[in-house]
Amino acid sequence: YVESGSKGKHDWNWTSVPFDVKLNPPFAGTDVIMFNTIPEEQKKVAWEFLKFLCSPKVTTFWSLKTGYVPVRKSALETPEWNIFVKMDPKASIPVKFIGQGYSDPKPSTWEEIRGTVTNMLNNVLFDKWTIEEGLAWAEREIQNYLNQ
Repeated sequence: YVESGSKGKHDWNWTSVPFDVKLNPPFAGTDVIMFNTIPEEQKKVAWEFLKFLCSPKVTTFWSLKTGYVPVRKSALETPEWNIFVKMDPKASIPVKFIGQGYSDPKPSTWEEIRGTVTNMLNNVLFDKWTIEEGLAWAEREIQNYLNQ
C-alpha cells in the first residue's frame, strides 16, 4: 500500500530506526486475539481460524498484499515470498532486523498502561511532578491495570 500511495509522487525505502549503541527496532501491527470467555466450541473454531491465518501460505499472501512483515519465519521460505523479493528487493529489508527487534507486551490493559506512561512523562517534563512522584504514581496506576 505504501508503493501504490507513493507512485508518481516520490520514491521510498525501508531502513532501521536510528540507534545509539544497539540496533533494537520496534515491530508493531494490528492485533489479533482470541477471547478466553467464549464457549469451548467457539474457542476450537477460533483456534482453527488463527492457525489458518498464521499459516505460511496465508501470512505470505497477507504480507504481499499489505506490506506487513510476515508473522512467521517459514513464510520467508515460500516460493511466493522469494519471487516477490526478487521483484521488489525493498520488501526484504525489514525482515533483516527481526533478530534485533522487539514488540510491545500485550496485556489486555496495554493501551491504558501506555496512556499512564505518557501522562506520567508529560507531568514530569512539564514540571508538575518530580521524577520520583511520577514514577510512584505510574507504578500504582499500572499495578491497578495489571491486577484487573
